[in-house]
Amino acid sequence: MSPRRSARFLLLTLAVLLLPSLLQRSRKQQAEPVTEEFVRCALALRGWSSPTMEYSAGFNYELLQTLGEETACIPDIFLTRDDLPLDSLMRDSVDMVVLPFRDSLPVPETWFVSEVLPDSTVWIIRDGRDGLVKAVNGWLGPFRGSRAFAGMQARFQPTYHPVKRVEEDRLGTPASPYDALLKKYAAKIGWDWRMLAALVWNESKFHIELRSPRGAEGLMQMMPHTARRHHTDDMLDPEENLRAATDYLERLRGLFEDDADNAEELMRMVLAAYNAGEGRIKDVIAYAAYTGRPHGKWTDLEAVIPEMREESILQVDTVRLGMFQGFETIRYIADIESLYKAFCTIAP
Repeated sequence: MSPRRSARFLLLTLAVLLLPSLLQRSRKQQAEPVTEEFVRCALALRGWSSPTMEYSAGFNYELLQTLGEETACIPDIFLTRDDLPLDSLMRDSVDMVVLPFRDSLPVPETWFVSEVLPDSTVWIIRDGRDGLVKAVNGWLGPFRGSRAFAGMQARFQPTYHPVKRVEEDRLGTPASPYDALLKKYAAKIGWDWRMLAALVWNESKFHIELRSPRGAEGLMQMMPHTARRHHTDDMLDPEENLRAATDYLERLRGLFEDDADNAEELMRMVLAAYNAGEGRIKDVIAYAAYTGRPHGKWTDLEAVIPEMREESILQVDTVRLGMFQGFETIRYIADIESLYKAFCTIAP
């Protein structure tokens, strides 16, 4: 065999021998898939106010969803009331916890603790979950250097208070961390997306983790029973929350479209019903009709609400739910219209 042919043969043999190793190394540079189909992720962020990011819960929720999309796992993300839910990790009832970082965290040395994220939180996984640790560690580091991560961080970091932004002349989009979702679901119900932004701000100020004393949850502060009627039980998910809420708004629009004089007045009636309940607003309309007064505009209904506060209303057969104070609902409509003007200024 000639020296040239011998060299070619040697190079070919080396390529065959080294190829599996090179392919394996290439795979290791990618995020390794999680072996578990479901990964339970507890966010210990209720009431957490990060000094560096306004919307820590929303940021971590979206980050965990992205982890799931890119590692073929299904993260089951939920809020926990525990300030330090490490016992849940110890009992293996959760797979991962997200919590504010502090130097004194009582975490065993064998557990995985991520680098501190831009909102001053860390992800913690107990020992014995090697597949999950490899997937998170292999994905999170490279992703933090990506444009997608930078864009995500930029959306969740600012303070979005609409009135302050107008006062400080901080104009232009984004108007919220969820502009794309707001535009998608506002179009579904035929609203200006900035009106939907005003409603969400009034309800939750864009905090997905918010829960009212009455049990209303998420961006749109929906009650769980209303959410279930609209086929969702994950009120933490911003898209699910918006989808269910706009389904409900669409239903309200159908209930009041024959009562309102025009589309603008219909929207006001829908907003009033979202706040007070459809039965209350139907009672106000029925009472106005009973007394022979106009009832196609919100100002018409405002004019008769003071009479709904009197005990004599209990004697009116067309009023089904009794007395209605209405102060909160009147203020609610005025607040949302003011916020809408602010959002129109921010995002013309």
